[in-house]
Amino acid sequence: MKHILLSIIAAVSTHAALAAEVPFTISNIETTEGSLVVALHPSDEAWPKPPKNALILTVKPKAGSVSGVFHNVADGEYAMSVMQDIDNDGKLKIGFLGSPKEPYGVSGNKLSAMSAPKYDEAKFIVKGNVATVVMNLEQP
Repeated sequence: MKHILLSIIAAVSTHAALAAEVPFTISNIETTEGSLVVALHPSDEAWPKPPKNALILTVKPKAGSVSGVFHNVADGEYAMSVMQDIDNDGKLKIGFLGSPKEPYGVSGNKLSAMSAPKYDEAKFIVKGNVATVVMNLEQP
């Protein structure tokens, strides 16, 4: 019985070590309208739109910056994106020439006016807990 209990404790301890926290901070928030939709992407599938297996958090915006945490994240490669859904329709508004009409950002903060952000420039590794991911909202 003692060996079974020790095996269970070891298994739970090992599982807990694999579940990381990924904290984030979103800065350059100019309006408190709508909501911030933050996606943790486990791959480049559908990037920069969140794939079906992305972890999603919705955060109320505050002028300046806001922070949050993704809990129980498995070790691996990820990228993070955020959009401020001002009209709460669940979609990033895109203009005639393909440029966003609502604030948005990505981990790594490598944004170009001429193209969509690249997954390889936004990716980071989760192995245990990680440093805070800081994303600056790009205003349209």
